[in-house]
Amino acid sequence: MEDQQIIMLKKWRSRYKRAQLAHSYTAVSYGRYNFTLGIILIILTTASSVLIFSDFKCYFWLSPTVGVFAALFAYLQTFLSFSKNAEIHRVVERSYGALKKEVEYLINFNSGEDISKKVNDIREKENTLSSEAPHSLSYNWKKAKKETQDENDQYSIRTNT
Repeated sequence: MEDQQIIMLKKWRSRYKRAQLAHSYTAVSYGRYNFTLGIILIILTTASSVLIFSDFKCYFWLSPTVGVFAALFAYLQTFLSFSKNAEIHRVVERSYGALKKEVEYLINFNSGEDISKKVNDIREKENTLSSEAPHSLSYNWKKAKKETQDENDQYSIRTNT
């Protein structure tokens, strides 16, 4: 395998690592959003149930207001489907991890044979994955970029010309 091919594969590995981290962080973020909405919903529905049986004459509006907010949070949790989005990003994260492992295998265990078919297969998998995968949240992408910046710059065309 030529040096240029190794550099290209290392660039790809770096990109897959960045995408894997970004999707991992996004899955965690969506899980936290779902958890937070769930806790707020439990608190509001409990408060609404307690307030129905309370005897607040001057705060008669409190129970319906809390009930409306509970319904609003139930709506948000249902229709924003954070748990489903978190699972989708976990699947994409694992797929990028598998691609990264394939590239690492090619870099470390290639015995000098022609790797063009294997590289083409990896490229096609990545094209399919990137076209079907949802976007990561921008702040998670920036966090992943910050973590992989040194590795990515090592094999970047910008810094090596």
